Amino acid sequence: MRALVVSVLAVVLLAAAVAAQEATPVAPPEIATPPGGTLVTEVNLSENDILGMIKQAIPAFAQSAAGAPGDLGKFLKNVDLNAFADAISGVKFIRVMQFKLDPKTAPAAVATSYEKEFTQAEGWSRVLYDTSMAPNSVVAVYTRGGEDFFGVGIDTKAKRAVAFRTIGFVDIPKLAAWMGRTARFVTEQEAKQKPAPKPAATTPKKPTKKPSTTKTRK
Repeated sequence: MRALVVSVLAVVLLAAAVAAQEATPVAPPEIATPPGGTLVTEVNLSENDILGMIKQAIPAFAQSAAGAPGDLGKFLKNVDLNAFADAISGVKFIRVMQFKLDPKTAPAAVATSYEKEFTQAEGWSRVLYDTSMAPNSVVAVYTRGGEDFFGVGIDTKAKRAVAFRTIGFVDIPKLAAWMGRTARFVTEQEAKQKPAPKPAATTPKKPTKKPSTTKTRK
């Protein structure tokens, strides 16, 4: 009887906690449409729905798949998914939007529009601006005290811009360390899969003909 009462109490408390979460959902963070942009894709992940499930599923998957044979086992052994889950455990909302840019729109105009918005807003600062990560690209990342992040990637060749924004704390040192280990592992695997260069074909040298000597008649 006591066990039944405890079980019922646990269910009631769990239901109350879920109801409290559902009663105060996190509003999606705003992402402005860039100049000459048209929205083509939008993804919203909230801690109250899919994001919360994903954060719980990552360590559960890593634990259940530990020791798996083949490429999956090798990947899980070298890429610590628990470290990734730990780095994003404080994230409450992730919003991603992809825009198709008008061919007449200069990529610099897109980057400048977000630069003005997030440097003028209270507490925002730019932590990254890069044009060398990929050909024909511009990448910029902003943060507000390490609690909220905004980033945009602009593909000047494809005329596309992808912007993301997060609400909640991201442990940057842990995330950077995880990304570094993952990138190193992926690079090593790609290098192993590349076939060894074939030796250059050599054409056999033809024997040189001796110059013929002609006798002159006297």
